[in-house]
Amino acid sequence: MNDRKPHFWIPDEEVERISKKPTGRTTPRDIVYSEHGAKLSHGLQLVKQAVEELKEDDSLYDAGLYVFKVELPEGEKIQHQSDIFSKNGMHVNAVKDERHAVVSTTGHQFQILRNRVEAYTANGTNKTQFDYIESIAPYIGTEKNSGELRKKVYIDRPPETVDIQLMFIPNLQPKDYSIAIEKVKEKIHIVQGQIQQDLYYLSDRTPVIRAVVPSSTLSRFENDSAIYRIEETRFFSVGVDDFLVNIPASAQMTDEVDLEDLPVVVVLDSGINFSFPFDQLVIGHWTAPFSHGGDSDHGTRVASRVSFARIGELQPICKCEPSH
Repeated sequence: MNDRKPHFWIPDEEVERISKKPTGRTTPRDIVYSEHGAKLSHGLQLVKQAVEELKEDDSLYDAGLYVFKVELPEGEKIQHQSDIFSKNGMHVNAVKDERHAVVSTTGHQFQILRNRVEAYTANGTNKTQFDYIESIAPYIGTEKNSGELRKKVYIDRPPETVDIQLMFIPNLQPKDYSIAIEKVKEKIHIVQGQIQQDLYYLSDRTPVIRAVVPSSTLSRFENDSAIYRIEETRFFSVGVDDFLVNIPASAQMTDEVDLEDLPVVVVLDSGINFSFPFDQLVIGHWTAPFSHGGDSDHGTRVASRVSFARIGELQPICKCEPSH
């Protein structure tokens, strides 16, 4: 079975064609290279410091990779400054927006980059490159979390555990993914978490792991350079106007209802992924020819509405029992 998960697909008829307009040369920046170089050097030092201080949680530490973020000045775009990255040994793994990218480099190339920035600071060497890097900083912390997850854990009263999707840094080499995946799995078990389903891949071969972990340990994944983004898994919650369907953790299937007697509802969507014991409500899956399926997030929410939105009004299929 194909395990790739496609990204959002925009139909061709919805695409507005825009003619390419050649861009002019980059406008020289009026900055003092000694001051700007000191700023970039400090950023690189913070990256180095973060790697050493957080190595116990860094699943790419054994791979010898440094992952950090690079910001370009206002008006500049990552796509127009590719030479800055390639000429200085930085591989662009993900573009967050037109000015911000997450990059990776080997330890050897990282040291070369530091030496070049020191030379730029001293005498302006490579001014046409380093003038156009606004800042360099570690890529760690809560910025990796979705807004909803950040609010739930750090603003509201945090739950004991959170069900999350751990998306790895895109565009790494297979050998680096192999190292990182095993390290992340090991860490999930160390923090008393539990992997909820098999590892799956997005269409660009970026791995994703779904796991339930104690919310108090979330920072250990935020500070892992192998992790690009963390989102809460959205199961059994469906928007019905402003109403959400929430299934308590203590809910269990009742043996008072014969599933064979229930009506069959077909949900044509991105896929359904109910966790145990509610997975038995799904009697079959179908994928259209030439389709790779979806990420199952939207389909699961729709199916949750079908199954649970009217609990209490109709014959129940589940009941809540005290946790032991």
